[in-house]
Amino acid sequence: MAKTKIIIDEGKQFLMLRINTPTDISFIKEHQKLLRSNKSVWFCCFGKKKLKKSLINRDGNYIFVKESIVNGNNKYLLEISEISTVSPSDGYPIYYDQINAIKPLWFKIVKIHNLPPDFESNFELASTKRPVETIYKSMCTSFYIRCIKQFKL
Repeated sequence: MAKTKIIIDEGKQFLMLRINTPTDISFIKEHQKLLRSNKSVWFCCFGKKKLKKSLINRDGNYIFVKESIVNGNNKYLLEISEISTVSPSDGYPIYYDQINAIKPLWFKIVKIHNLPPDFESNFELASTKRPVETIYKSMCTSFYIRCIKQFKL
């Protein structure tokens, strides 16, 4: 069976989140475990109050996620099927219950893709047209990126 290719065309914009999972927790392992058994898993966007649902998936059902350097600096493309402002009763990693933070936005993930280390070369910050890497050292944890040349995964 051929692997499905993801193609993101030039000009498309997507939400990117920097996450800081507790160091004793593996973001990818915890989410993949539930994804394998349930065919989906909920991902919470902690503390992000001002994100507009209508902007998040206007160019496709994807969000980008970058882990902290301490947790591996890994980057993922999450395929989502739903966005909710209501906390689900289950279907999310149990460690979420131990995080004391506002939980205003939830994404139902149906696939997680590892991104190549140089994926940023195909994107820029949507608001400033600067390289994506320039925001990694800032306090900003959510921002939009724009595809500047077709990206295939």
